[in-house]
Amino acid sequence: MSPTQLLLTLLLLTAGGFYIGRRQAFAVSSTKGGPKVLHSRPTYYGSLTALWCAVPALIVFSFWLAFESSVITDIMIAALPEDIRTLPADRLNLIVNDIRNLVSGNIVGGKISPAIQAAADHYRSMKATSHAALSVLVVALAIVAILGIRKVISPALRARNHVENVIKVLLIACSTLAIFTTIGIVLSVLYEAIRFFQIIPISEFLLGLEW
Repeated sequence: MSPTQLLLTLLLLTAGGFYIGRRQAFAVSSTKGGPKVLHSRPTYYGSLTALWCAVPALIVFSFWLAFESSVITDIMIAALPEDIRTLPADRLNLIVNDIRNLVSGNIVGGKISPAIQAAADHYRSMKATSHAALSVLVVALAIVAILGIRKVISPALRARNHVENVIKVLLIACSTLAIFTTIGIVLSVLYEAIRFFQIIPISEFLLGLEW
């Protein structure tokens, strides 16, 4: 299952989790006087189930894909013949790029040696295995989360509070990421500006008549 297909599957599971959580809220309240005995509206129970289905699975999905390429590349390089592995870093990087292009179906410059073809096949096989393992892990995690939340849904469960807390944490995380991104951009520009003005004095840059 490709990452795109996996995301679509997770989206469907999240929607299903919302329906299951909401339905379970109605079910547990039906014998105790109806939805009015619930601490929160049934929609919040559905939202809580959907969040627990989606958020942990998305975290695993993101971290897996973030490190997948580098891990597979390291394993693939370790399996290359010694005469290729001992090449200078720049030449080895070119070969790795050729292997990735070969896996992606792009045009590769020069003749493809049997070792490069074998490495590309190995890379493709590991990538397929990685995607399959990720699919199983994400889907299993989402299903377990749905079943776990469904089991604890009760009239006393403060679903609204939990949902609001999760949303608050997500908003804080997003704002923190935005702040650090802005700081990184400012520091990067400042660093390059300092390097520039170490070469060209600021007085000459502002008042000089030659460029």
